[in-house]
Amino acid sequence: MGADRRAAALAVIAAVAVTVVAPAQVSAAIRGPCSATLEGRSVAHLTLAPADAIRVHLGARVVMTMAAHERMTHYRITLTFAGRTWTIKDRDISSNSWADSVTVSRYAQFGRGSYVVRGASTGPGLSCSGEALVKVV
Repeated sequence: MGADRRAAALAVIAAVAVTVVAPAQVSAAIRGPCSATLEGRSVAHLTLAPADAIRVHLGARVVMTMAAHERMTHYRITLTFAGRTWTIKDRDISSNSWADSVTVSRYAQFGRGSYVVRGASTGPGLSCSGEALVKVV
């Protein structure tokens, strides 16, 4: 393999590694007319930057909440790790708020590392979501 091809291959590998290891540094804020917390911290002004990650222990129970001024009829919590997303909670409700907890070791399928946790709620005329970066240690 020529030097140019080797350099190009290394650049592609480096770009993929950065994409998988470092989540985009975009806003993780709330979308819609609601508020949300993860482990007692509001996610309203967090980003998906590693500096904003909420640290949790592998064996811990973590609480996520969401509240709105309107009735919610459904919520879903998902995790994303290395571009793969899966649902960990999917519930019908009839309330202006909800709180749910998860045991980290049960749902963090890949063990320690950085996961994006996303909560989404819907209701009549309501669509809301919030997300945060969680670092499992």
